[in-house]
Amino acid sequence: MFTRTEIQKECDLEDMVIKDIEAVEKGLTFLSHQPPANGNFIDVLAVDAGGVLVVMELKVEGEDEMLIQALDYYDYVYSNLDRLAKEFKEIKGVRVNTEEDPRIMLIASSFTDRLKRAARHVEPDIKLVEYSCLDVRGGGRDLFCREVPNESEGGFVASVPLERAFSYIANDKVRALSLEVHAQLLGIGADIEAVPKETCVRYKWKNRRLGGIY
Repeated sequence: MFTRTEIQKECDLEDMVIKDIEAVEKGLTFLSHQPPANGNFIDVLAVDAGGVLVVMELKVEGEDEMLIQALDYYDYVYSNLDRLAKEFKEIKGVRVNTEEDPRIMLIASSFTDRLKRAARHVEPDIKLVEYSCLDVRGGGRDLFCREVPNESEGGFVASVPLERAFSYIANDKVRALSLEVHAQLLGIGADIEAVPKETCVRYKWKNRRLGGIY
């Protein structure tokens, strides 16, 4: 029923993402194509289901440089968040959440190991999305996307028992305070997830990093 095909031009990939942006992530809404930013142009600017602006950098084939480009665009969006929120509310009637920092998505057919390693250590978090383009029998073309996990065997260490993570804190008072903060964070809601590591505990909400106790 499907035949995999290659996308030759970046503009064709942009058109497909704009047409079916929820193939990249459910709840995304397209806002703008090629808006200016720091002397260049953002490939696609969107807003997610929570109203957070999403800077999307697209390449037919992943290039390490796209990470630097996306961070440059992120700087512009972050610095102009209130103005952009006002503009998109007036133009498109979209309510942008200015209490949350923007997000970055990199979209390509594949990514180098070097880029994936670098993305693990960048704040804000970088979401990597690999796409496939399939021709449908009988006509038409569909975009299929999958998120590339940012924490692989070659990156951060695997999760450890919670007690082990907090036992790393030698000072009794600091450890007790950390456990108290941990309990308060989990008490915010059921969607809060704790991910213990050897020397820290990271906290996520709907797979987005909130912060951590280090």
